[in-house]
Order: sequence, then structure tokens, then C-alpha cells
Amino acid sequence: MHVLRVDGDPDAAERSADRLERERDRLTVTTATTASEGASRLADGDVDCVVSGYELPASTGVELLESVRADDPDVPFILHARRGSEAVASDAVSAGVTDYLRAAPDGRRHSALADRIVDAVQSRRADARDRDERSRELERAKRLLAQTERIADVGGWELDADTEALYWTDHLFEIFEVDDDRPPTLAEALDAYLDPDREDVAAAIETARDAAEPFGLDARFERTGGEVRWLQIRGEPVVEDDVVAAVRGAVQDVTDRKEREAELERAEARFRALAEQFPNGGVHYFDRDLRYRYVAGGGFDAIETSPEDLEGRTVDEVEPYPAETAADLESVMTDTIEGARRCETLRFEGEAFEVRSAPFRGPDGDVLGGFFIAHNVTERRRRETDLERKNERLERFARVVSHDLRNPLSVAQGQLRLAMESGRTDRLEKVADALDRSQSLIDDVLALARSGAAATDEEPVAVDAVAQRCYETVDTPSAALDVETEQTVRADRNRLRRLLENLYRNAVEHNDGEVTLTVGALPDGFYVEDTGSGVPEDERESVFEVGHSSSAGGTGFGLKIVDRIADGHDWDVSLTEGSEGGARFEFTDVDVVSTE
Repeated sequence: MHVLRVDGDPDAAERSADRLERERDRLTVTTATTASEGASRLADGDVDCVVSGYELPASTGVELLESVRADDPDVPFILHARRGSEAVASDAVSAGVTDYLRAAPDGRRHSALADRIVDAVQSRRADARDRDERSRELERAKRLLAQTERIADVGGWELDADTEALYWTDHLFEIFEVDDDRPPTLAEALDAYLDPDREDVAAAIETARDAAEPFGLDARFERTGGEVRWLQIRGEPVVEDDVVAAVRGAVQDVTDRKEREAELERAEARFRALAEQFPNGGVHYFDRDLRYRYVAGGGFDAIETSPEDLEGRTVDEVEPYPAETAADLESVMTDTIEGARRCETLRFEGEAFEVRSAPFRGPDGDVLGGFFIAHNVTERRRRETDLERKNERLERFARVVSHDLRNPLSVAQGQLRLAMESGRTDRLEKVADALDRSQSLIDDVLALARSGAAATDEEPVAVDAVAQRCYETVDTPSAALDVETEQTVRADRNRLRRLLENLYRNAVEHNDGEVTLTVGALPDGFYVEDTGSGVPEDERESVFEVGHSSSAGGTGFGLKIVDRIADGHDWDVSLTEGSEGGARFEFTDVDVVSTE
């Protein structure tokens, strides 16, 4: 505690300072000998207490007290006079002295003076703390109120039920852009709202005043410049002696919230439209209890289960789910709630569904639920399987072609080299045979490739005429032809010729001696039959595969071409035993135009 000791006697001032510091270790005493010097010290330093004698050079302690109180009404001031009177004490009290103490001639009262100093300073500090705390609390409350009003964009109001006097907090003036410090009248305040919201606000206030009922509603008002804002108005009746004395409430600008709600409604509408139209599958949203909350999609038409069968139920409560499907789905949903993403293929009601899941997180990152999209991939899987089979057949086809072409070309190269080395031209005949063999393979490969496309130049074709023409153009000296049909069918003429030529050639190449070829009619197609040795039953399914041939001179493509041409016309082809034990190829599901 810093004490300023003022005394007109310098020695007495120093002795008093020493005694006070010995009495209390916490006291630090500075001395002054005149009132002006004391006032200067007081202005320069942080003084906790002033102790002054009465008699000072050219002044008195009371005059010093009056000067001090003019600048600082709270600093403790103790008048410690060696001589005094009741008049001095009265003047000191009138000037605001903290304490008055008569000094003993021998200085024995310094212990009491030290106690008075400590008490006065502690009391002043406590009062200051209380004042500061109250001031801080009041200021804090004001700041919090102002900050709350600004952040929440809310202002308070009160309406006197009898006089209709209206009272506003500061922020309400800002919301309504009112420059006047005086709140508007109730009628003026209501005019700020747009029709028909104005009538709703007036009716709500009237009900609160007459029926003591609280209210809350949203209303629009137009700001300067034409901007329309949304306000949320709340009111609460203040009842005194069973009578509504006032209506008190708050007004909050909720325009941003309204816009967010509108955007949320639009987003939800878009989501629902997307979910409901989701093709060939469904969208599923579930909560943390794994309970379906929303299910929709365009893929439920293909199965018996509907969205209504799922919504509001957990996986275990959905009756159509078999145990395996329920377990797999529960695993997917559980991992999703734990924050993982899953992609699994599950089977349900005979269909394959690709399930992709993701967690749904709130603003703080916590997982609130999850959703998964189930897409019916049954048809896609079938196409993938078909494509795999086709690729496998293509690979086998490529191996056969490369192998069969490599053999005759190797023979041709070897014979050509020998002919060049020996000069023997008879070896060139083998070269020519090998090249002819290669050319046949190439022709058949091209025919096979072209035969795979659907027939596009279909027209009515007389089967007997095409059958006879093919017999005349194919080298079949050991075969006779018997045509027993007068049908006209819809077909691609060139491809039908290729089909018949391959069957004629196949019969000649795979049989020794003479054979008879018969082209006959079926109720929904035609057949081609020979009188050869036929095809064993266990080999009939493989004869249409690429590379299958029982003849050393065959390419292994002829019957595959036949199969491709039939498939291009959407005909069914089958191999059975002929009437005389040979091979019989039947073509059915043919568009027969006429039988004569």
C-alpha cells in the first residue's frame, strides 16, 4: 500500500514515515512538506492513501483535502493532526475526509494510524472491486444484449394494452430502418407489413390483448429500395391482476432461414423426383437403427416388393428378404453407419442387384444415417456373360485360323524353296495346292465374318430355283440333286446360296463315293439331306463349331458359316439323321411365303 505522508515539519514527516513502515511491512510511505508538493506527488504516482497533518506551510490539511477531493473523490484521506478541535474535525468531515485521528505527542499512536490506513485502503479497494464488478456486469449485459440482437437479427418490443404506446429496443429501429428515436405508433408499425400479412399481425396482437393468448407468425415487409424481408413475430401477454397489462415480444429477421427452407424444399423435391424416377433400381435412406426412412425408384416394377413394404422397417422386419440377403444387407448398412462405403452384388427375387452405399453426415461430420442405391444388373450380367462366351469363341476361332493358315503356308514355303534349289517344277504343283488351300480358308473366314450380321436384303426367293443353281455352280461330280420343294421363302438370296453351296460341298467332302442330295419342304421351313455315312449323334452339336472337320481337305468353317447365316435370318438349324442314314440339316422358323 503506497501512502503519501504530508507534514509541514520535514523531520516529523520522516519520523512518521519510518514508524508506519515499521508497524506494517506492506506500507510504503512517501513524504511531502507542503500542500502543493503533496498534490503533485498525488498526481504523479499511484497513491493508495493520503495522511496529512493539519498545519501546513501557507495552507491547511483541510484545504489539501478539498483539493484532493476535487480530483479524486474516492482516495482515502486521513487527517492526522497534532493539534485540532471540533471545528477542524467538522470541516474535515464536510470536505469528505475518510478518517480523523489526533496525534499523540510521543508518536505512540502510529500503530493505530497504521491500522486506520490499512482499513481505509482495503475498504476502498473492496468498494472499487464491487463497483467495477457491477459496472462490468452491467456493461457485459448490455454488450450481450446488443450482440445477441445483432447476431440473431432480433429486436424486442412491448405494447401497453391501455394506451397502445409502443416501446422498441435499439435493434428494432435498425430492422425497420427507422431513424427517429421515438418508436412508431401501433398503426405505423403495422403499415410496414405487406398485405395480407398486415391483417394477420394485427389480428394476432388483438387476440393476445383480448384473450391473453401468446402468438407467433411470419410476415413480410418491404425495405427501402424494394427488398422484401421475412420477419418472425412473437408475442406474449403480460397479465397483472387477471388483466392483460401489456403484450411483450420479439421480432426477428428470418429471411435467410426462409430462403434456406425454400432451397431445401426445392432440393428435396429434386431428390424425390430423381429417386422416384431412378431407372432399373431403387434409392434407400436409413437411420442409425438401420430402419428404412425413405425408399423410391423405378426398379420395383420388376419385383414383388414395393417401397411401402420397406419404409418404417428394419432389415429383419422386411418379410420378403431371405436370410442370406438380409444378412448381406445388414452388413452393408452397418458398415455405412460406421462411415464406410460399400459396393456389393446381392441377389433378390431371382434378380441381381448392385448395391452402392455411402454415409450421410451432418454439419459437424457425425454420421446421421446412410443411403444405398440398388441397381438391377441382371440383364447387364447376362450381356457380360454372353460377351465373355463370344470372346472365348473368338479366341478359339483365331487359334484355329492361325493354325490352319500356318500349315499350308509352311508347306508352300518349303516346296517353293526346294523348287528354287533343285529347279524341279513339279514341286510347284504342291505350292499351288497349298496356296489354294490358304485361299479357301481365307474365303471361308471372310464368309463367316460376313454371315454374322442380320440379313437385311430379304425378299421372296424360290427355294427350288436357288437349290438347282447352286448344284450347277458347285464342283460336285460325285453327287446327284433331288429337289422336293416348290416353296418360296423370305431370305437374302446370296446368303441362302452360300448356305446351300456349303451344305453340298460338305456332303461331297465328308463322304466317299456317290451321294444324293435332297432339298425338301418342312411345315415351317426346309431341309437338306444326303445319303452319306451321316454324323455320329455325340458329334452333332460340335459340327457347327469353328475348326471342326472330319475331312483332310476341309477348312472347318463351312458348317459354322451355315449356322451364322441361319442365325442372321433368325432361323433355327438342327442336325439329325437322314432317311437313309446320312446327315439331315433342318431349317425351321422360316418365313414361308408360299408352298407352290
